[in-house]
Amino acid sequence: MTTAADGRSAAAQRAAPPAKLDERASVAFLDIDNTLHASDAYFLDGRVTAGSSASVLFEFAPVPERLLTPYPSLVIILSSSWVEVLGYEFTVAQLPSNSLQARVRSATFEREDAADDGWPALPLDDEACGAPAGFEKHFLHTNTGIALGARETPERLKEWLGANGNARR
Repeated sequence: MTTAADGRSAAAQRAAPPAKLDERASVAFLDIDNTLHASDAYFLDGRVTAGSSASVLFEFAPVPERLLTPYPSLVIILSSSWVEVLGYEFTVAQLPSNSLQARVRSATFEREDAADDGWPALPLDDEACGAPAGFEKHFLHTNTGIALGARETPERLKEWLGANGNARR
């Protein structure tokens, strides 16, 4: 195990902090690949690259950024392999806007935790694995190769936010 200059192990630097959520918080479990852009991504030669020449990294990030604006208490928990491979801090820093970065509280692949704790939670992902049983109406499935670019997907996100997002009143 290697230790960084600040005394933390490399593994600890990569790990996500435990989520500290307000009791009124709604949670969006956000995947990155095939959600915020329409392809997988790869870490090559020291940088993240879109897996398809037809895709631009974070091309659909403005969609959740715009739709989340009226919901200041909604937080993001990353559910992306980026965290496991590239580390939590690096992954958060790659999000293209300060407003999305500021909403991120943690990362996990255990989405069942949110259902158990009674938080209004919405997984946005191209894979349904990890979504709690009975959570289908609260799962926003993004299609591989289309991501949040599908016409109906932003509308479904807007509907869920209207019902569960704890909007500023």
